[in-house]
Amino acid sequence: MVRHSEVPGHVLQHFWDLANIEAEVRRKSAVSLVSELKAAQDAHGPDDEGGDLIMMGGGGAGGDENGGGHGHGHQAPDMTGCSPVVVYALKRLARGLGSGRSGARQGFALALTAAFSEIPLVSLPDGLKLLKSSLEPITQSTKGSEARDILMGQLFGVAALVRAMAARLAAGEMPEADAVSFGAIVAEEVSTLAASKTYLAESAAAVVLELAAAFGREAGGRMTAVIDASPALTKWLTSPPQDAGPEVVLLSLDLWTALPPAVRRACGALPAPDDAEESEQRASAADHKKAGSSKKGGKAAASTAEQQAQLQARRWSKVFTRAHLTKIRDALMESSYTHPQIHTVWDVLIRKAADSALVPGGLEALWDVEVEQGLFVSGSHQRRYLGFRIFATLLPLATAPAIPALFSPGFVRCLLNNLNKPDNYLHAAAADCLDQIVAYAKAADTRPDVRLSVISALQRLGPNRFDKISKKGAVQALLGGLSNDDASQYMRQLMGIFLNASGSSSTEENGGGAGAAGGGAAGSGEKQDPGAHLLGGKRRLWALEQAVGLWPRLPRDSQATLLKFLVFHAFYEVDASAAAPAADKKTPAKGKKAAGAGAGLVEEVGVAPLAGDVDGLREACAVRASAILAANLKAQRASGRESEDNKEKEEKAAAAAANAAKHPPKHPNKKKEAAVAAAAAAAVAAAAAGPPVDLLSLASELCRQLDAGGSGAKLVDAMPEDCTDVRGALFVALDKASKAAAAAAAGSAKAAAEMGPEQAAVAALVPLLRVLAVLQVSDWREFTPAMEDLPRCVDDLLSPPKPKAKKPAAKKGKKGAAADEEEEEEEAPPAPMDVLVDVLLSLLAQPSALLRDVVEHTFKAIAPSVTAAGVADMLRVVSAPDADNRNAAAGEGEEDEDGEGGEKDNGALLQDDGDDEEMEKEGGSDSDSDSDSDSDSNDDDEEEDAKAAPVDKKKAAAIAAALAKSGAAPASAKKSKKGDDSDDDDSDDSDDDKEVDPADVMDDDAMFRIDKLLGQAFKSRREDVKRKKTLVRATRDFKFRVLALLELYARSQPNSPWLPGAALPLLGAMQTALAAGTPQSSALAERIGGVLTKHVCHAKDLPKGAGDEPVTVAALSGALKSAIRAAAKPTGGGGDAKGFAKPATAVALYLLRVLEAVSRTKRGGGEGNDDKAGDDAIVAYKDALEAFKSNKRCRLKGPFFASAFERHPPLAAALLPNIAGLLTAGAEKESARGEFLRLEGAKLLANTLTLGRRRSAAVAAAAAAQRGAIGAAVAAAIKAPCKNRATRADTAKQLLQCMEALGRLSPQDTPLSTLLDADLILEAVTAQFTIPGMPPKGVAALTRACTLLGKVAPAAVPGEPNSNPPNPPGSGQKKNKKEGSGGREGNKGEKGNK
Repeated sequence: MVRHSEVPGHVLQHFWDLANIEAEVRRKSAVSLVSELKAAQDAHGPDDEGGDLIMMGGGGAGGDENGGGHGHGHQAPDMTGCSPVVVYALKRLARGLGSGRSGARQGFALALTAAFSEIPLVSLPDGLKLLKSSLEPITQSTKGSEARDILMGQLFGVAALVRAMAARLAAGEMPEADAVSFGAIVAEEVSTLAASKTYLAESAAAVVLELAAAFGREAGGRMTAVIDASPALTKWLTSPPQDAGPEVVLLSLDLWTALPPAVRRACGALPAPDDAEESEQRASAADHKKAGSSKKGGKAAASTAEQQAQLQARRWSKVFTRAHLTKIRDALMESSYTHPQIHTVWDVLIRKAADSALVPGGLEALWDVEVEQGLFVSGSHQRRYLGFRIFATLLPLATAPAIPALFSPGFVRCLLNNLNKPDNYLHAAAADCLDQIVAYAKAADTRPDVRLSVISALQRLGPNRFDKISKKGAVQALLGGLSNDDASQYMRQLMGIFLNASGSSSTEENGGGAGAAGGGAAGSGEKQDPGAHLLGGKRRLWALEQAVGLWPRLPRDSQATLLKFLVFHAFYEVDASAAAPAADKKTPAKGKKAAGAGAGLVEEVGVAPLAGDVDGLREACAVRASAILAANLKAQRASGRESEDNKEKEEKAAAAAANAAKHPPKHPNKKKEAAVAAAAAAAVAAAAAGPPVDLLSLASELCRQLDAGGSGAKLVDAMPEDCTDVRGALFVALDKASKAAAAAAAGSAKAAAEMGPEQAAVAALVPLLRVLAVLQVSDWREFTPAMEDLPRCVDDLLSPPKPKAKKPAAKKGKKGAAADEEEEEEEAPPAPMDVLVDVLLSLLAQPSALLRDVVEHTFKAIAPSVTAAGVADMLRVVSAPDADNRNAAAGEGEEDEDGEGGEKDNGALLQDDGDDEEMEKEGGSDSDSDSDSDSDSNDDDEEEDAKAAPVDKKKAAAIAAALAKSGAAPASAKKSKKGDDSDDDDSDDSDDDKEVDPADVMDDDAMFRIDKLLGQAFKSRREDVKRKKTLVRATRDFKFRVLALLELYARSQPNSPWLPGAALPLLGAMQTALAAGTPQSSALAERIGGVLTKHVCHAKDLPKGAGDEPVTVAALSGALKSAIRAAAKPTGGGGDAKGFAKPATAVALYLLRVLEAVSRTKRGGGEGNDDKAGDDAIVAYKDALEAFKSNKRCRLKGPFFASAFERHPPLAAALLPNIAGLLTAGAEKESARGEFLRLEGAKLLANTLTLGRRRSAAVAAAAAAQRGAIGAAVAAAIKAPCKNRATRADTAKQLLQCMEALGRLSPQDTPLSTLLDADLILEAVTAQFTIPGMPPKGVAALTRACTLLGKVAPAAVPGEPNSNPPNPPGSGQKKNKKEGSGGREGNKGEKGNK
């Protein structure tokens, strides 16, 4: 036994230092402690005995006051011959492994490893016993954190013993048999720990890997024996894939060669073994034994190493096949439990996948299967965070061709979603990931091709969309550091890859990812081009995406080259018959000129042997060429606007300089002069840079040259002769339009202003003609019919046709009347501008974003010349019903409640509604008959659909032939045949004849033969339904595009005479769309409402030609009345329509504004005419007020009238008696409608009277003239019964405001009692106060009214809870039978008042 004085103090201090947080302090302390222990052991005599040691003093982590462990029932370790200090130290180190303080566990494990390595007196199995006896046992009372520390201590102790075993084995101090035996014990121990807790599994697997590193991984070696001797480790390695964790994948991949054959076959984390692998493994084991026994080296060893390398390459290629990666995906996804750290298995997989020589395409396969389709598909934040970390790890290891695979759709979507929302859980991780992307791309040691690949991948969503969504400016920052020469050089390289790509896509499809590409590339030392691991079409598509992504950074000549490349490969191919002469250098000059375009392009960039449209490359080239042309057009427009601004700045600077030269300032402002000089210099620099290259002109001229004979090229999809003629006429029209545009550009501003609208329209058609010249070759079947009238339209605009002379009247004969009718039916040819608008509308239906953009700008340019027919065409498209979609979309095309379709509702806007009360009386009685007729009509519709469905005649004939062949002819045919052969005598037996079902006479073979045909027939029916859905969607999209044209027209032509006539049809189209009730139609209605409220209804008051057709007083008056009717009855079938009131009010106000302006112009500007409303407007709004008062189905509200009166006070003055009449609505009896009308009337009257003092003398004069009527109406409203408490109080307040406003219209200090009948008002107040339940604010309002009139208000009768107010005196109304209803409403009002 050793006392405290026998343990040196500096030794005890080492235990404190082992728990230090700094790794270097722990390392030095462990070295010093082991040195002290060796010295103490050397000083200990061989005959001395070690024993238990009493630990006194000291400290550090672990250990108790008496030193050593407690036994805990475990077998005590044999430590005979050890110094007491060594025994003390070993027990304390083992005990301290269970401490989680600072770095105690790491430091004590390090010291324990060094002690067992340098002092081999205690065996490793005894060391394992020491661990178990020193650490506390886990019982039911052990807390969770304490149990975790104990388990971690056991694992760290075992790891320390394994490393000590490796040191003893390397030094030859431990027999191999003992090492294998101890290794089996350790494997069993750590496998048990891994199965007990998930968080121990990764560390336990690391211990097993330490064993493998010590024993080696040779087939049939010592590690194989360890696995055979450990059932727990075998069970762990052979876990099923669905139950396996990431540690199973890690161990299986690392121990692949050392696995016993039985374990290898049962291991689900590895690819299934084949005979070749097993034979190679046996041969490898035999070679290993021979190599171990033989002392020869040289060629035999090199041959064995080469075979091992090939074996490894084949094995890893199998691992990175998509099938196997999918198999282990679930196990790898479980690795997120180590969050926020990355599990060790990913390091192994990434290291192997990044070795392109070992596994070509492995990185892309690993990312796509495990991360894109695994981690980012999961909804777990931890797994998506792991995906960001893996991306940051893979990015520096990826080559240029692999970069696009890393920027996969799922990753980019998750990145942008989290960048766009700062509150997201992964926002910080996404921002860090983007910062790493930018930092890596900007790094000086990053290869240029990799940098360009990153930029191209970020631009895949669009040139600026990534920056717009992420709000980080990453793409612009990267593009700013890219040189034009680098981009141009890389583009040329990518074009070469596109031209020289070998292989076929079928090879890749059959190979399945990395495994397909891994055969030939492994072991080859040749340098591969970017994208070499891809095959055929995919490699070309990759090169195409990369080249197009470089477009913003390319110089002008390279942009032109890239566009030529895309256009050629999208639509043309080499003409074999003309290629030889075109390529001949001795071709005469004329021949060279004719074949210059095709031969020059072939010589410049070459032509790839594309396989038609099967691989999709031509379509990809066409789409990207269209996108480039669209971006170039936008850049040209922006450059044009910028040049105009710069020109204006230059003129201002020149004027300022000239002024300063004439009048030099006494005290010059140097800062201002420097700013002016800098602005002028910037303008000059911008002008010197010049506008972007006109790629659209280049593309159209290229197509013209390639279409010419002898060009060496031909269209992939050859045109028929009639389409070729249309194309030729298009190019002729393009030349004419270009000449007109050049003349307009070369002339002065005055000449351009004097140019007629027809010539200006032709000049604006140049971009459209060029776009059509390019797009026609993409799909001549679709574009040729839409553009065939365009050349004639250009000719007619340049040279307007002369009107046909009228034929002289002929003598009328017998057929004279009929001939006159035919002549009248002959219509004049349409105007060229109308034809042009019709062509533009037809082109809008094409699914080309480039074409739609050009059409919109062309229409904007010709908008001043658009006629009534053009506007009517656009309105006709918007107002047209959707395509027949009864089988396509549920709920569309159905009839409304009144049995009227959408077209009738639209037409109802221009017709009177008739007597609404009469409609109410007729409505209820016909409900049953309507439902019956609806069901009958639905049945008829189904029958019509069945009859109208397209029938495939070939399939029908085949079905009939199959029936005839089987002997099952149709019953009708058999019956007719039988009728032909039978005699009249057999007529008695005709009743016994029955129709025969064809299925009854068909055998099984015939049924099987007809099954295929029936399936095709049903498929055709489904395709028909799909076609109808597509047609409905296309129709609605077409309406949205035409609405965009209408919006452009309203914005650019606010004084157009056709806008007032367009408002009402648009409102009807909105009404029809709302009546459909589908989300798509609601979106259309919302779009129409936006066009109306924001553009059409903001047009000028006086359009061109106001007073003449179509802007006449009669037309505007009828339209205004129709708009008011539409606002009063939004949906046509009763009920409210959300969002319809605002557009309807805007249309009514717009038409009223135009009507008043035209009426004033017609009346003249005489005295008093400006402050007088038009008779038509008065009639329209008078009828509206009457309908609002009398028709309970009217959906008009007070704000509808208030907005009109606010903008047109003379109209309010003329209608003041009608407004006051609203106060008497329902005053004789209680009704909710009457209460509502009186409240709305009071508000409207108060607002109207307020206008007189501020803006309109007419209102003041009308109020003075109508004082008696206003006073009587106010008194009637005060006296009227009201059940709703809140409405009762609000009405009283509004009536007080009416009286106050009326008093303000009179001269100052005029008593209100001289304006109103005070006794009448007091009588009404007295009657109202006798009714219990008047709210306090109502009492205050009426009391103040009496005070203003010089009267004393009586006391109000307080209300009783849950009681109905009695009838007012003199009303003669009986008590309401539904007392409960009245009580409930009273309670509601009381609650609202509170």
